[in-house]
Amino acid sequence: MAGALRIVSGLVIVGAAIFAGVLYRSPWIVLLLTVSFTTLYVGGKLPQWRALARIEGPGAVLKGLMVTLPIQAVLACVFYLVGVGVGALLGQRAFASHLETFDVTLAGALLALGLIATAGIHVSEAGAARNADPEVVLSAEIRAIMDEAAELGEQVVAMPVQIFSLARRLADHPDRHEALAAMDGFFDDDNAFVRRVAFTALRFMGQGGRDLDPRALDRRIIAGMGDAAVWVRYDAAWCAGDIKGDDAAFAAALREMIATAQAAGVDQLDANDAAHKALLRARASLEAIRQR
Repeated sequence: MAGALRIVSGLVIVGAAIFAGVLYRSPWIVLLLTVSFTTLYVGGKLPQWRALARIEGPGAVLKGLMVTLPIQAVLACVFYLVGVGVGALLGQRAFASHLETFDVTLAGALLALGLIATAGIHVSEAGAARNADPEVVLSAEIRAIMDEAAELGEQVVAMPVQIFSLARRLADHPDRHEALAAMDGFFDDDNAFVRRVAFTALRFMGQGGRDLDPRALDRRIIAGMGDAAVWVRYDAAWCAGDIKGDDAAFAAALREMIATAQAAGVDQLDANDAAHKALLRARASLEAIRQR
């Protein structure tokens, strides 16, 4: 579906420029077509432009546009001139002297149809990405993170910086759907270090990450507070306190986590003990939910 839309929209864009040349419309129409060409080019590569803005900032986006505009202008001009050549063969001899309503309408219609097609392409590709085999569709960066997580899962001891580094890379990845697709396997991993990566990344993503798949991620947070590994329970409880979701279920899971810890005498443990820290985090998150 997405591939067909790209082909059709590309043909329409090129065809509009050629059509304008065939009719010997005013050469100034190339400027209007350049705006349409550039807008549709950016729309077709929106994830890359978003990544550029996130990593390099608005200044880099502006520089990219300054490079893109003349390139698209040349393309629009080339296709227009192709049309001019066809028009000459058909007997056209005189260019329109100035831009007319027809020219604005043609360029505007091209832009509108292109934007609709671009939106359809993104929707289609997003749906395909959610349903396809993750190993096929995930980017090289996400696959690299997954490979490093697999190596982490083989370790008996892991430094917190390893967990936080992988989690930060997931949270900062420009395609949140892709990152969540990778994280889905991390939540169920046999190794607690890898499960911690998922919960830490979710916490780094914050509300925006959770809201991409609220039911599934709320369920993950609730299940995490009953995890066999104390540090995973700690991370899941932290998520429950920082992220608004199914707060009633979050609170119930936190209360159960606290009751279990108290029954095991965790209150009597050293303040630096992992179980004691998890208990304190659960209490803090429960209070945060009460204050929401």
